[in-house]
Amino acid sequence: MLVQGITLVPGAFLLLCFAFRNMDPVFEDASTVSGVGVFSTLRRIVLPILRPALLAAAMLTFMISMAVFDIPGIIGLPARINVLSLQIYLAVQQPEGIPQFGIVSALSSVFFIGILILSTIYNRQTRVASNFATITGREFRPKIFDLGKGRYGAIGFVGGYLLVGTGLPLAILLWQSLIPYYAPFSMDRLSLVSLTIIERSWITQGLAWPSGTASLWLSLRRRPGLLRDPPFVDHCAKQVSR
Repeated sequence: MLVQGITLVPGAFLLLCFAFRNMDPVFEDASTVSGVGVFSTLRRIVLPILRPALLAAAMLTFMISMAVFDIPGIIGLPARINVLSLQIYLAVQQPEGIPQFGIVSALSSVFFIGILILSTIYNRQTRVASNFATITGREFRPKIFDLGKGRYGAIGFVGGYLLVGTGLPLAILLWQSLIPYYAPFSMDRLSLVSLTIIERSWITQGLAWPSGTASLWLSLRRRPGLLRDPPFVDHCAKQVSR
């Protein structure tokens, strides 16, 4: 849950940051002038205005968390924690070699039912769009709050998230590329660290260049204006065909 939650933060942030930036601070100022506290303003004004964005972010993260397979497969499969996406995978990868498509279809219908329920809730909560309109013809500046001494805690929180969500995965990726077999970090294994695997992947076996050019070609194939060199295109196409 912790690892999956960390990976879902960027998507939810992108959905919510623009909603926060487009909020007119006049409503919050009026609440403050009326003597309403911060938490009451948050509950009565901010959260109701942000309801569409919050519901959209909740729907997206919920469905992604149900459909995602990588983290349940890496962490949950060895621990025998069979979530829905992992159970669908196990129904396809049968020891007998015959996928159980009936079970797969039945389990996949849960996604459809979940989307239908969430869409119904979203439409009922946001059917009157005028209730959430805060931007009029006049200009406004978003209010910047001075955190004071709390800025150190905010910096520490963001830095901790970047360390856990980005720094540690990159460190583990680097560690696994320097040892000959999969194993957690340990001081006793420092003697196994070498550049043999990197040298084998890049030079001896030449895996990095063909796969890299193939990935580049596939990512740019729908934008022909970015590919002006026909020999380069032919080379990438050959790598993909291999």
